[in-house]
Amino acid sequence: MPSKVLISGPVNGKLDALFQRVATVNAKSGPFDALLCVGGFFEDDGTPQGGAPPHRHREWRAPRSPRAFRDPDSRRRSNQSTVQTRVPGEGGAFAPTQAVPPVEAVGPPSSPQHRPALSPASLAPSPAPPRAEDDEVPEAVAAYMTGEKKAPIPTFFLGGWGRGARAALAAQAAGKGNVWHLGRSGIRDVLGMKVAFLDGTYDGVVSTQPAADEDPAARHYSKTDVEALSVLASQATDVDFFLTAEWPRGVAAAVPGGKEKLPEGVAGCSDGGSAAVARLAEELRPRYHIAGGPFWQRNPYLNRDMGTGSHVTRFISLAEVDNGKKQRSLHALGVTPAAEMSHEALTQRPADTTASPYDASLKRAREDDASGDQSWRWQEKRQRAERAAPSRGKKGVIRDHTRTVFLRNLPYTAGEEDVVAFFAACGTVEDYRRGAQEEGKINSWALMQFTDVEGAEKACAMAGQKLMGREIGIDMSQRKVPGEGRPVDGCWFCLSNPTASTWLVVSVGQQSYVAMDKCPIEPMHVQIVPIEHFPSSLSLPEAAHHEFERYCGAVRSMYAADGKLPLMFERYMVLRKKGGNHMQVNLVPVVPAAAERARDFIAQMGEAAGIKKFEVFEAEAGEQGRQAMRRHVGDMEFIAFTLPDGTRMVHVIRPGEKHPMGFVREVAAALAGKPDKADWKKCEVGREAEEQAAEELRAAFGDYDLAPAE
Repeated sequence: MPSKVLISGPVNGKLDALFQRVATVNAKSGPFDALLCVGGFFEDDGTPQGGAPPHRHREWRAPRSPRAFRDPDSRRRSNQSTVQTRVPGEGGAFAPTQAVPPVEAVGPPSSPQHRPALSPASLAPSPAPPRAEDDEVPEAVAAYMTGEKKAPIPTFFLGGWGRGARAALAAQAAGKGNVWHLGRSGIRDVLGMKVAFLDGTYDGVVSTQPAADEDPAARHYSKTDVEALSVLASQATDVDFFLTAEWPRGVAAAVPGGKEKLPEGVAGCSDGGSAAVARLAEELRPRYHIAGGPFWQRNPYLNRDMGTGSHVTRFISLAEVDNGKKQRSLHALGVTPAAEMSHEALTQRPADTTASPYDASLKRAREDDASGDQSWRWQEKRQRAERAAPSRGKKGVIRDHTRTVFLRNLPYTAGEEDVVAFFAACGTVEDYRRGAQEEGKINSWALMQFTDVEGAEKACAMAGQKLMGREIGIDMSQRKVPGEGRPVDGCWFCLSNPTASTWLVVSVGQQSYVAMDKCPIEPMHVQIVPIEHFPSSLSLPEAAHHEFERYCGAVRSMYAADGKLPLMFERYMVLRKKGGNHMQVNLVPVVPAAAERARDFIAQMGEAAGIKKFEVFEAEAGEQGRQAMRRHVGDMEFIAFTLPDGTRMVHVIRPGEKHPMGFVREVAAALAGKPDKADWKKCEVGREAEEQAAEELRAAFGDYDLAPAE
């Protein structure tokens, strides 16, 4: 269900003005679920808000290894339901603050080896002036931080610097309000939405060095802050929001009409934006990127396809609250979390979608790099990574959905060997099928079949684990059969069809019915058919199969009274027309002598027809016998004979295999001593004769018909 969210530009300490406006909008168009604020939150002291950073020195180049800043306890901390902040003066330890929606991750550990101090030579020679962050908190701000005043709706903000910021954040941590600082960098779950954030602005010195201290009120992000989010970006999927205080460099590139068509100030903010933020935007691939600066909404741009399809990002910049130019500072959105969206909805492309602006802008950033840092080469290698080749499956494998799992969200670079190795602990994989689209792009989903059901069940238990940084979705495969379980127009065997030959029906039960064959080999040649449209005896619900076996017993008793035994046969083929195959099992009476030689005779007839092998299943009644046959047949087409002693002879029809369509009837006619009845077309007699023969069969079957089930 969509969440209604308000987003705000830089607040600059004007909390009363912001919340009055939010209360008005909420009363008129709400209720809204949350407010997200970007840019400076506390009172401005002259530091630029959003847009171009104050310095244009070289920027860092983030390493992309997910292991670079991870400690053994990071997974444990990521599952806690409180915000994790770094507390100065306590050895870099983490301390929980006021509970807010669960944090997915908030950057790397802060031990001394991860946070080396800056050398004096790397800093400006003049002593630092007093910082506004150390001032007292203005009363209007303090009331919201402590909880004395409540915001109209839950509020999450960036911009943890400015007048009194340090004391304000401490008060917020100890208070009971509904206004929370998101943190330095990370990804947080808010109302089921994944919200990535980077607090602070770029500085030519601070942003190119690891953090020197654990200051939650730092006005500039450090190299460590950005690297931490870069690591999370390599692991995250379905990011809904990316919140930053400043613009990404080059975001206005690829906009139709070029720079001359851009509103005033947009080109300067784009060209002077942060390359670090641009890189993170490209890695996170958020659905919405919100920043502070002049108001501007960019055309949606298409992100790179990481193997699961491309989706668009919408960049929105919001102006300062209560600004003199009357630019928009508050914006409303109705957002369904990406994790709850269908793939089709998530990958929809609006008509005005453009290419990603970062392909060209990141290239310029590399050209600006005078540091000799070569980590950008990793990014180029990543973009050039070859897609895995499609896997068509192994020939001769009997496909079985009960042993098959459906995999989704697979990385496009993951080949068959990579995926099979990932599931090696579950069991033996006997088949893997992953196709490609018409243009050659490999699918993001695949079907993988194990040698047993247990292997598939163990694989499903791995759902949510990551392969090559992507969270894999795993479900049992669902078999889709045309028309299964419902009446199908035009089907000869659906009794609801007006053209069905209902005068041939001998008995109707709760789940199935018995009918005389329209072109019978013998006068007592009958068919047992499910009332609902099921393709084969293996697909019948258990109750329907139980009644089917009871009808088989009744027909056997009728044959026995005439000194004969039942030969039963079924042919299952996936018919694409008329809603698919509607199961019919034929029973033909044969004399005992024919029953004795039936097994060898069927094998000989099969060999002569090019059917090289029948699998023989000894007599086993009930559900156990059916399951034994299902394990052998899987989802494949088949021919099956059930001999009078209960033995089953089954041949699996593999893809591309040809066999005579009339084979099963030829065998039955020969064993019944009526080889001239092998061609059903020669046995048609007209409706009047059919009605008379069916009436005689009803009379013969009457003494053996099923009693109502108790």
